[in-house]
Amino acid sequence: MKLLFITSLLINISLFGNNCENKVQEVFNNIILSIGNNSIPEPELIFSSEERSAAYMSEESITIEYKLINLFCVEDNFEDKIAFILSHELAHYYLQHGWMLNTGLSYASTVGKSLKYKSYDLEEIKEAESQADIYAGFYGKIAGYKTLQFAEYTLNSVYESYNLPRSLKKYPSYDERVKIINDKKDQANNLATVFEIGNILIKLEKYDLAIDAFRVILASKFNSREIYNNLGLSYLMYGISISEDKLSKLIYPVYIDFQTRATVSKTRSTLNDSPEKMILKAKNYFERSINLDSDYIPAMQNLFVSKMLLEKSAKSREVLVEEIQNNSKLDSQTKVDFEVINEIFNDTKLRKVQKLAKNGSSNSRLNTDSNLLGLETNRLTNDQLLKKLNINSELSDYLFYGKPDKKITVNNNKLIYKFKMFGDIELIELDKKHSILKIPKIIYDNNFSEIEKNIFKITPYGVYVLIEK
Repeated sequence: MKLLFITSLLINISLFGNNCENKVQEVFNNIILSIGNNSIPEPELIFSSEERSAAYMSEESITIEYKLINLFCVEDNFEDKIAFILSHELAHYYLQHGWMLNTGLSYASTVGKSLKYKSYDLEEIKEAESQADIYAGFYGKIAGYKTLQFAEYTLNSVYESYNLPRSLKKYPSYDERVKIINDKKDQANNLATVFEIGNILIKLEKYDLAIDAFRVILASKFNSREIYNNLGLSYLMYGISISEDKLSKLIYPVYIDFQTRATVSKTRSTLNDSPEKMILKAKNYFERSINLDSDYIPAMQNLFVSKMLLEKSAKSREVLVEEIQNNSKLDSQTKVDFEVINEIFNDTKLRKVQKLAKNGSSNSRLNTDSNLLGLETNRLTNDQLLKKLNINSELSDYLFYGKPDKKITVNNNKLIYKFKMFGDIELIELDKKHSILKIPKIIYDNNFSEIEKNIFKITPYGVYVLIEK
């Protein structure tokens, strides 16, 4: 009986350990996906039984020790803590800090052994760690992890578990590492918030404001296939929105990474640019996205849309459609969507196009239904909206001019967002003319009719509505 109990205990421990190892692999894969940079060969994740360096980077891999995994395996927020460790090492890898090869989070025995490493002074090493922390914070957060929120706790646990001195030669002291983490926490979180707002603004059809958000992220020296794709999509949809009616009223098979369908409302140009110039910029960013990942379907699909809109003749469009049909990785319904749009451009008889549209997505059926084309969304006035949200309509001006509960500033004041809470409702002021409200799903479900719900956009981040002064 005693032997049976011990055997059962060992099996449970083994299964528990395997489960944590699987979670580590999942976190690793998710962070690499958020980084979205296949121009550098993806590193391999190696699990090690050694107990010397916790986690470290080498030329082609990231190694993490079982001792470190077991340290956090039984704790709450296991994935968040492991995400900090992995994203920090991945940051060194993707930032190409090759001179830090075989040095890791604990730096227990490898610091200073590399000749390349010895040639760098302490300030340069601090800067590398600073870059790695903000990189880890940003990409870890958009992958869904609270990487820097648990970074100090994680770091302290590693130092204690590996019996590390709080001061190591040729490496920032423990206190300096904690300061670096805390200094970069807000910056990384702010950039991740801007990224989320940029995606929300695409859904809210405020493409010029979305462009500002993604450009600020790129100016902060962060890129990924998704950032380039969504910036390109912002330019593309903006270009479509300022185009002639024949182009702007259609629904195109564009791809937002978190939802496949994007609609467009007619817009007056505020950037003083032509539609063609906007679409050319979009094409350039889609190509940059594909350069980072040649198998990234969203950018491929959006690139085809931009190319179709830039083609000058029916013959050249036909060649493009043939390429989409025969040589692209798009799904069959999306391929039909491109055929339908091409036939609409060619002024083909509606009945023939409608027959073709039956094999496409809902976009094709909407594009061939004359009763639905170009319909505008019925909007509530600001006062009506605020009344339904139980916000005093006298606060309408205060939404734009009141003191914020919080604000974030990115890239030397080139972008400032102000946040104000009204109970469970959050206001984000984008500028003096535009704000967005985030409301709880239960209020959306219970307070608005089906027609009124059309003014809201549901995203993975929540339910949002645009307010314009």
